[in-house]
Amino acid sequence: MGVEKQAKSSRFEDVLHQAESFLSYWGRFGGDMKTAFDRWASSKDFLPGDRERVLKAVEAIRPNTERYLREILRRKS
Repeated sequence: MGVEKQAKSSRFEDVLHQAESFLSYWGRFGGDMKTAFDRWASSKDFLPGDRERVLKAVEAIRPNTERYLREILRRKS
């Protein structure tokens, strides 16, 4: 795998990891998603453009958020 392709792949995985991290945070603290995302993201040191990439990933996952959060809670219990 070329270095550039590997970097893009890792970056995609990083964005998904951050999206999952936010959804876990939101599951614990609840509230309005946009407000919670802004609060969560303000504590991160994102590279330029990463905040928007993570938000887009969260929005893509969001239709299944309730199912996703139930799965996270099930794993933790």
